[in-house]
Amino acid sequence: MESKDTALYKVLAADYFQIPQVDILKFIRSPMRRRGAQARDLLLKFLVYFSSGKNDIKFDSPEKFSRAFEAISGF
Repeated sequence: MESKDTALYKVLAADYFQIPQVDILKFIRSPMRRRGAQARDLLLKFLVYFSSGKNDIKFDSPEKFSRAFEAISGF
């Protein structure tokens, strides 16, 4: 069974969203903390970060991540 982290990466890297690889790596490597504990689950980290409206990661194309968040969080 494929992990949620791998599945999320494949979705974000898909041609449909056109998210630059460098932005995906910036997000994965970002040290986001949730209530003092490191968020280990990449999907949880993704949902928490983009639902909070934070903008402390300097993406090259933040609007493309926003579009991906809207699509993923709609399920």
